[in-house]
Amino acid sequence: GYSQEQAQQTVEAASFRESLDRIDDMLRYDNGQIATSTDIETDSKDPWTVTEIRCIGFHKGRATIAATQAEQAIVVNTFGMRRGDPLLELIVRWLEDERFKKAFQNGIYDTQVMASVWGVG
Repeated sequence: GYSQEQAQQTVEAASFRESLDRIDDMLRYDNGQIATSTDIETDSKDPWTVTEIRCIGFHKGRATIAATQAEQAIVVNTFGMRRGDPLLELIVRWLEDERFKKAFQNGIYDTQVMASVWGVG
């Protein structure tokens, strides 16, 4: 049988795959959103000294306030993630895909930091 540690690792791997699928579905599925609101939190207010993007959040904007409020938001903990991590690669691909409309909370700061820390182009 499995040890408790092996069982925990199996649960974590399944949860990770499930999370990847859910985030991918949320970001790619377009059923009438105006744009996906996107915001990051970092380790510095100065974009030139940021070394870590701690998390990124997503929320779909719809044509009405009620429809927008009914949407779930997703916040992804990116603390410690580096390029090559499957979850970060999924996020970066979506960020770079011009087919998906994005609305940034603080766009000048966010896009500059994502370019310097994650290489988003």
